[in-house]
Amino acid sequence: MESVSVIPSPDATQDELWLIVRRYIDGQTVRYVEYLDMSRGMDGDVEDSYFVDCGITYDGAATDTITGLDHLEGETVQVVANGTAHPDCVVASGSITLNGEYSLVHAGLFADAAVTTMKIEAGSSNGTAQGKRKRIERIIARVYNSIGGKAGSPNGTLDGLLKRDSSSPMSAAVVPYSGDTLLSWPYGHETAGQIRVVQDQPLPFNLLALFPDVNTKD
Repeated sequence: MESVSVIPSPDATQDELWLIVRRYIDGQTVRYVEYLDMSRGMDGDVEDSYFVDCGITYDGAATDTITGLDHLEGETVQVVANGTAHPDCVVASGSITLNGEYSLVHAGLFADAAVTTMKIEAGSSNGTAQGKRKRIERIIARVYNSIGGKAGSPNGTLDGLLKRDSSSPMSAAVVPYSGDTLLSWPYGHETAGQIRVVQDQPLPFNLLALFPDVNTKD
């Protein structure tokens, strides 16, 4: 990113963030004018999920070929097709081929969202938990209108937070979940006691809070 500017939207209802972005595409350095679209909000339809960078949207008759991606030639792109996370595709001759026919498709560069907590202060029988060995037994994640997401130790394997119900058809969009979800913690004792949460799919994920169950050794 080389330059940033905030200007009023054409209808003056909100501010828009515009960017000059330098990217390395198809073996050469390019610069694109991009802007951040915040129109979906936290309560939008899953089919309208647009959580990619430098992407495009196709909205029309069902098709298995999406064109108009010349600006991402040779790149691997993430895809949301009719509200579901589609396997990644590689752009060739400005287009991608999907695994079926879809009428509403968003495709663009991977834009991961991740957070790592600070070292947990859970207290102990004789004071602070800082610098002491501790073990997280489990965590409860409170989310809003969310799909997917993973959590775990920053140095370990991340486990899924919100999993698709086995009765939900793979071709249908997942209904976003709001509430608490429990994740057991398979790691042993450590000093830091940090939690990493990641959303690696181009789908909505709104983390409101984390509640860890921690035992501290004195």
